[in-house]
Amino acid sequence: MKALIVFLISVLVFNKSIAQNLNNPLDGVWMGTYQCAQGETGIRLTLTAITDSTFDGIYDFFPICSNYAKDVEVGKYYVTGNNDRYRNIKIFGRQWIWRPLDWFMVDLSGKLFGDKIEGNIVQQSCGNFKIIKQE
Repeated sequence: MKALIVFLISVLVFNKSIAQNLNNPLDGVWMGTYQCAQGETGIRLTLTAITDSTFDGIYDFFPICSNYAKDVEVGKYYVTGNNDRYRNIKIFGRQWIWRPLDWFMVDLSGKLFGDKIEGNIVQQSCGNFKIIKQE
């Protein structure tokens, strides 16, 4: 009987965790731009919630029309991050998937506003970022 109760509790906890992740507003693809030394650069973040307050993802960057002539590279790396109940978001570079020569990972600090995240790149020579959730 004790084993059955433990099993039922673990199933309920597991199912609640899955349901929360299915409704996490950070899950999905986010597109936008950020500012750094190379100029305005495109960004695509694909995020997947791990818990209510943590997530993993992939950070892609690429040239956009306004900076094709500035030799902006294409790159990609894994990220991890966290968010709080005030919708503050921190995103940290974790491991390169595709690293252009002389480029480095950037960390982001921002705030969730509905279907937008806005904030700053946390490295010198960088500025703000703005991304919008894609449907």
